[in-house]
This record gives sequence, structure tokens and C-alpha cells, in this order.
Amino acid sequence: MNYNKTLVFEIKLNIVPEPKQSTKFTKAGFAYTPAKKRDYQNSIKQAVMSSENLPEKPFDFPLGIEIVFGFPLSDKDLSTKNKREFFSWNDKWLFADSKRNDLDNLLKPVADALNKVVIADDGLICKCELTKIKVERPFIKIELYKLIYLR
Repeated sequence: MNYNKTLVFEIKLNIVPEPKQSTKFTKAGFAYTPAKKRDYQNSIKQAVMSSENLPEKPFDFPLGIEIVFGFPLSDKDLSTKNKREFFSWNDKWLFADSKRNDLDNLLKPVADALNKVVIADDGLICKCELTKIKVERPFIKIELYKLIYLR
């Protein structure tokens, strides 16, 4: 499928990425969101809301999203055994974070944090590109694109 994309929003957050935690249940059977998950999602939302390029109103058209999750690099990552994990990204050689953190679980808290702040509804995300890497300083980089599909 062919489409044009126009960048409408971008932000780089100096936040350590965290995957979505499973919903927890009380002994009485009531579902609740763990405080750690709420705090993480709120920290993303607050950082986005303080952005200089926050739209006047949330986007209400089909969007593409590209997110890079930069996880902290550890000493173990630099061992000879793990050198095969290197890959090229933006003309730099970086480690892939291939051991844990499913991409779908990383996307959900970010999409939820953007909901009703930058995006009218996260159901408007029609295309998604996710990358997870290991870096010296952790971050989350978010880019949103207006998608115009070509016939």
C-alpha cells in the first residue's frame, strides 16, 4: 500500500522505557492498574504535555507512529560474547535489545499516554514502526505522521 507521510509531531523523552504490566486483581476479583504502570504512563503524558510543539487540539485523522525505545546499556552488553547484537541505526552501531521487552508491550503505555493529548483516539494509529536499542542514556523518541493513502 502506497502512502505519503507528513511529520506532525515529534518528541524525545529522557525516560527509561518500560513494558506494559499485566492488569492485577484483588482477592475480591476487582481489576486495578499497578501504581508503577500508572506513574510511568503519567510521566510520559506530563512530558508530552510540556512539549513546545504540542498541537492545539488532538489529531483526529489517520496517523503513523514511529517510536525508538532506547534502553540503558550495561557492562554485560559490551562483552565479546554479545558483540553479535550490534546493528546499524542512523549511521551508528548500536546494540539491539533482543532479550526481553516485547514491542507490543512497549507501545501500549506510550499510545495510552498520547491518547486525548496528542491523538484524539489511539485507534487512529494505522501504521506503526517500533525499534528497541541499547544506548548510554535511555530515551523514548516518538514521531507521529499524517498518513495520506495513494490509490
